[in-house]
Amino acid sequence: MDYGKIKKNIDGVYDKICFGPKIDFNFFVEKMKSGEIFLDSGMYDGNTRNYSNFRSNNKLWFDNIIEEY
Repeated sequence: MDYGKIKKNIDGVYDKICFGPKIDFNFFVEKMKSGEIFLDSGMYDGNTRNYSNFRSNNKLWFDNIIEEY
């Protein structure tokens, strides 16, 4: 799958849509090993919802943009 991000201009108005490369297994594993993608278990005292999500900093996605419109 390709991923997309939206960029804001200096005035805080969205003005670009950007796309990165396909995310394949090797990309995902490489970024997990480097710590750029991590598992957020969402488990903490007081949380009654059980969930787990993979997360990353926006920098990872913006650094890998290959197309802008």
